[in-house]
Amino acid sequence: MISPALKDEGTWRVLASVGGQPVMWSTSIRPLASLGSVVASAVVIDQTRLTAGLFKGTEIPGDGPWNNYKRVMPAARPALVAAFNGGFRFNHIKSGYLSEGRIVRPLIDGEATFGIRADGSSIIGVLGTDMFNDGTWTTLRQNLPPVIHEGEISIARYPGTYWGSELHNVTYVMRSAICTLDDGRLLYAAVGDVDINALAKVLLLFDCRTAMQLDINKPLPQFVTFTRPGESKRDGILLDKRMGNPNRYLNNATKDFFAFFDPALLPANVVK
Repeated sequence: MISPALKDEGTWRVLASVGGQPVMWSTSIRPLASLGSVVASAVVIDQTRLTAGLFKGTEIPGDGPWNNYKRVMPAARPALVAAFNGGFRFNHIKSGYLSEGRIVRPLIDGEATFGIRADGSSIIGVLGTDMFNDGTWTTLRQNLPPVIHEGEISIARYPGTYWGSELHNVTYVMRSAICTLDDGRLLYAAVGDVDINALAKVLLLFDCRTAMQLDINKPLPQFVTFTRPGESKRDGILLDKRMGNPNRYLNNATKDFFAFFDPALLPANVVK
């Protein structure tokens, strides 16, 4: 990290609570002394106290009908805690995709995977090593091999992998990722502008155990919490000013996204 730190830089603050108890904490840092303009915004998520869902976009994956489709449905909005972006477009990756029990693209062993079970519990892991397609998963969303696995940067193990670039072949862009920490909680990070190697260094700095790169290029990386918990009328609050429309996940998302809910407020069988 760059020293001296700016005021409040690196200080974790409560971002969201459920039942009066914190479930998400956020911070922002300048993590790389060699790249002083890079800023990393991160959120630690206690997913054990939340219900997760993958929402499908009109373009990615498209091809409905889906229950969780293009926006958080009105019945689930009072329970909505946070939402964030999914992964790459299918034309950029070969990674697998299973959701709501449907296989959209064949799953690949060795790929980083966001898994959600029928009870809404969720983990990040490597398919075939940390988790298996044993019929207990309602969602297995893959996005490239792991950036970090078992606490070590693993990029070099996957030569030839397309880790993503800007439209004009610029590799230093805003990138996002999700990882598992040593204590089992999740961490979401939006970091920019970086290449895949710098992203990996930042994720290691945050003590990621297994990390999966998500979408890249502004304004696609996006993490949003919401006003007025428990009410039907909600408005998005961006984690980071570099992010886009705060109400994207309440309106008409073209790409898939993940959302976390307060299970005490979520009606049964509304989110699949």
